Amino acid sequence: MLRSAVVEDEVAIGERCILMEGAIVESGAILADGTVVPPGRRIPGKQLWAGSPARYVRDCTYDELHDIAALARSVGGVADVHAEQLLPHQDFNALKDAEAIRKVMREAGAA
Repeated sequence: MLRSAVVEDEVAIGERCILMEGAIVESGAILADGTVVPPGRRIPGKQLWAGSPARYVRDCTYDELHDIAALARSVGGVADVHAEQLLPHQDFNALKDAEAIRKVMREAGAA
């Protein structure tokens, strides 16, 4: 699941991973199955991360980086299938506005 996150090219994301708002996954990174990347966390490229919350495990090997590139080429067509699930770029401003309104309402309720 992605929530306003940035995923660069040639990244391997395992099954059931969750990337929260503002998370950035740099090129060449690997997220193990079930990894939860907290809001605003940056996952550096060429590193393996795992866990909830995501934690650094180790640097990726040459073979793993090579496998990411091959995997990216083989699943490229899947992006077209899921493209309709993404918000159009102009709707991101509407999403930001809705989040700002929710924040103000939460703060008002806490006061």
